Amino acid sequence: SFTYDNTMPDGTNILYGMRFKLYYENFNLVGQNQSLHIVGGDFRHYLKIYRNLILANRVAFATSLGRQKVVYFMGGTENWLIPEFNNEINVDESIDYVYKAAAVNLRGFSQNIRNGASYALSNSELRLPIMRFFSNKPLKSAFLENLQFIGFADAGVAFNGFTPGSEENVFNKKIFDADPVRVERWSLRKPLVAGYGFGVRSNILGYFVRLDWAWGVEAGIEPNRTFYISLGTDF
Repeated sequence: SFTYDNTMPDGTNILYGMRFKLYYENFNLVGQNQSLHIVGGDFRHYLKIYRNLILANRVAFATSLGRQKVVYFMGGTENWLIPEFNNEINVDESIDYVYKAAAVNLRGFSQNIRNGASYALSNSELRLPIMRFFSNKPLKSAFLENLQFIGFADAGVAFNGFTPGSEENVFNKKIFDADPVRVERWSLRKPLVAGYGFGVRSNILGYFVRLDWAWGVEAGIEPNRTFYISLGTDF
């Protein structure tokens, strides 16, 4: 892996500058002529707008190569305390998946709004530490010191094949079993999904808690609202 970081912190979850990581992973099964290769990256940029109001942007991607692969489930947030999984989206059983991973953050949906051996996503957040923005004095309360209001937008794809639009993506297939009849219905859904909304962040009992209200946008489907409670800073 290669990591670059020139960010400067100005409080919890408030940074200035840029950082990124590029990585390669290789897994070989002992005694078998099979292997798994993973290539990925994560780029983050933090732009100061005024005082400690910042615009944070992130682009992340990964793909698994070889005979065996990782299945990436897109949707939800990092460290989601009450996760929900979408069982209506199929996983391609013809692919030899050996690991599972979460492709986050994609707010507005449950986990598995899309899945596949590759993913790419982007996140943008406008972060306002409300009390520190209007005060020039240190605050004694950790909750008030770290209280932040967030506006965000996410977008991403997870897919199999060479492109997100490949017909082999099984999120386009729905199977109906009514013995002895088996029906497969195919539809070309748009691979790109997105979400937007607002959130609140702060330090509670030593944990940095994130609350998000998000509306998911999928072509041809009305936006639905999802609530998230998560732990941890940044994206």
